[in-house]
Amino acid sequence: MLLDVTLIVLCAGNSSRFEHKTKKQWIRIENEPLWLNVTKRLASFSQFDKIIVASHEDELNYMKNFTDNFIFVKGGETDKVWFYDMQNDGYTLNDNRTLCDGSEIPDIINY
Repeated sequence: MLLDVTLIVLCAGNSSRFEHKTKKQWIRIENEPLWLNVTKRLASFSQFDKIIVASHEDELNYMKNFTDNFIFVKGGETDKVWFYDMQNDGYTLNDNRTLCDGSEIPDIINY
């Protein structure tokens, strides 16, 4: 079964919980903002049909200067959060990450 998979990266917040002067999405990792570094790493693991970056509207134009490979959208207020405790993604947990039975991903997608 082939799926259209979209990666949605939420890149917002004021870092008030972390009491940091720099917003967490702008902390540098390997000379890139955290949001860009994480998004690139996730994209390297899978072939996504779309990559959507959601952030505060005041930061979107600046974020667009880093890449034109993503779709940038204005984020909103968090209303509800859904959490699924996935135990099996269909790959072994060793360094080889080979396919194994029992993937819960179809159950999550069809929830």
